[in-house]
Amino acid sequence: MPKPKRNHKRKYAHIRLFGRRLSDSAVRRLCVITLTTLTVFLLLLWRLQPERVSLHMDDVANQTITANRAAVYVDSQETERLRQEASSSVSPIYNRVPDAIATAERTIADVFATAATVREDPDLTSDLDRVDRLRDILDVQLSPQTLRLLIEMQPGAVDRVKSGALQIVREQMDGQIRSNTDDLMKARERAEEMAGSLGVTAQFRRMVTELSQAALRPTMIYDPQATQEKRDLAAKQVEDVRRQLQPGDLIISPGDTVTARHLAMFEALGLIQPTIDYSQAAALLLLIITITLAVSVYILHLAAQAYRDERLLYTLCVAVVLAVLVIRFAEGSQHYTTWTLSAVTTVAMLISLVISSEVAVAAVVYLSVLVGSMAAGGDPRLMISSLVAGIAAAHVIPMGRARTTMISRAGALTALVNPLALGIASKMLGMDIPYRQLGATAGGGLASAMLAFGIVMVIQRPLRLTTEMRLMELLNPNEPLLKRLLTEAPGSYQSSAMVANLAEPAAEAIGANSLLTRVCCMYHDVGKLKRPHFFAENLFGSRSPHDNLSPHLSTLVLTSHVRDGVELAKEAGLPAEVAAVIPEHHGTTLVSYLYRKAVAEADDPSTIQESDFRYSGPRPQSKETALVMLADTVEAAARTMEEPHPQRVEELVERLIDAKIEDNQLDEAPLTFADIATIKHSFKETLNRMFHQRVRYPDRFLPENIRGLTGPRQVETPSGKEGEQTSAS
Repeated sequence: MPKPKRNHKRKYAHIRLFGRRLSDSAVRRLCVITLTTLTVFLLLLWRLQPERVSLHMDDVANQTITANRAAVYVDSQETERLRQEASSSVSPIYNRVPDAIATAERTIADVFATAATVREDPDLTSDLDRVDRLRDILDVQLSPQTLRLLIEMQPGAVDRVKSGALQIVREQMDGQIRSNTDDLMKARERAEEMAGSLGVTAQFRRMVTELSQAALRPTMIYDPQATQEKRDLAAKQVEDVRRQLQPGDLIISPGDTVTARHLAMFEALGLIQPTIDYSQAAALLLLIITITLAVSVYILHLAAQAYRDERLLYTLCVAVVLAVLVIRFAEGSQHYTTWTLSAVTTVAMLISLVISSEVAVAAVVYLSVLVGSMAAGGDPRLMISSLVAGIAAAHVIPMGRARTTMISRAGALTALVNPLALGIASKMLGMDIPYRQLGATAGGGLASAMLAFGIVMVIQRPLRLTTEMRLMELLNPNEPLLKRLLTEAPGSYQSSAMVANLAEPAAEAIGANSLLTRVCCMYHDVGKLKRPHFFAENLFGSRSPHDNLSPHLSTLVLTSHVRDGVELAKEAGLPAEVAAVIPEHHGTTLVSYLYRKAVAEADDPSTIQESDFRYSGPRPQSKETALVMLADTVEAAARTMEEPHPQRVEELVERLIDAKIEDNQLDEAPLTFADIATIKHSFKETLNRMFHQRVRYPDRFLPENIRGLTGPRQVETPSGKEGEQTSAS
């Protein structure tokens, strides 16, 4: 009878993206990613407009103001001081007077020539008149004694005095005599000393001194314009002194007077005229969209399970938003760096525990870019340290350990890596960091590990997440379902343990999750708790209730343990990956014994439908559930072997697994032919180790109380006849 067609329309069936129709779950995931992007943008946009500060020059502050973010400001006072030093260090510029010596020699020569002319003037009848006339004519100021000597001295004395004065002037003016310094005064003092060593009388030495001092003049003239230009250039070449502000740095305290330096810091932090720069906002939005797309593509290609499983995607998005929220509200605090690194490492460990280390690295890159490259200012040191510490945190969790061991090791490693990454990044960028801050960062790393594990322990049960810790918990024999299975269906418990021992090595060999495989094995038959005595491993020699049931009814009872197991798994909050093994480990397998029995007992065998004797499925969808199916089948058959020789074991494994393949039970599992071959080899090795033969000693060498118990025994067939002998191991 054909099944009626379903007329259920998808809610978002009309939505398309790049020409492809989106499923309802894809639309939900797209909405969550978009909402996450907008939430992060709004949180970061908030920081673009800081609180206004209305302080002016020489005002007295009435509150404490700290830096709300990293910024760089120009220290105008220090810059001006350095520029003044640079300007003062420039030497004055002098221009050489090319004819200074000639002019000085000419001055001396003119004095003697004028004196000779005055001496010979017939109109001057007395020496007094000649001295007065000479004083009026000369351009230099000479003492009356020198003027009188010039009029009265003899020609021979004139030559000696003149040559002496010229010699002194030449020697002194060969060096530098700068115009705006004391060089001229010092040159005149040296001229007096040189005149004192001449071989003339005292009055002539005084005359030579006076004449040479009058003739001396600067050989270098100060150029004020050129000097100022050079000093201005030197000052201009001094770059602005820039100071680095870190989040939480103290800007001004109550009672402090506002200086130009304070105003520069306010300006750099955007506190004087706080406004939102829309171009910065657009750039920020574009940055967030770009890294969101990049991370989404990365996850889709390298960790697709985080995209397909909405629980994991929602966990990832919420963790990222909460981390950004913590970082945002920590801005301006003295321990902003500690809060930031702790938030990033917490997310890294949380995502690594819940999803995978690959997705955790993507989340770390996302947060690090936001932390270090925000539109309102960035901190490359924090970006580098967040990236290094976050990636390390994503890989520090020791897997397959007890919970306390995982927490302690992860906490210790994070407490070591966080301050180390921050210290190295700070030194690379030439920034000093106090040891107290490094200590706080180490403490934050330890706290982040404890917080990450605490969050996982809180959310893993309600969200039914498959985490390493949850899987380890599920293997505890005191877990309610396992404890019930051990006490109420001990045969099923022991069978599950044997299946786990068979499947776990095979999982490791093909690269599947061996821990998940073992947990799936332990819980795959929990549905038998509803009617444990309807299954052979729990009879322990009792009469089977199936003897009184028809094949159809027996099939319903046997296959119902799948439905019962699913209900128990839901009540116990088992992770979805573990609960999936309950229906999938049987797939659509045929209950062949009951089917053949029904065919044999039917009056018309054609009325017996094979589909009535098959499990409802689905078939295995993962490597782990496929392994449980194969291991469960092989273990059940191997337990019935009377002589488990290696050759028979290998033949059994080959036939059973090939039968599953021929029955199309593995068509939907991601197993390759190489995986199948590896599984067969692993099963054979494990079974041969399980069924190793032991030496049976003759009864006469055994204690009396066990004689006859270890040798061959007689068993009865269901018909009551004597069967073949078996030997106990």
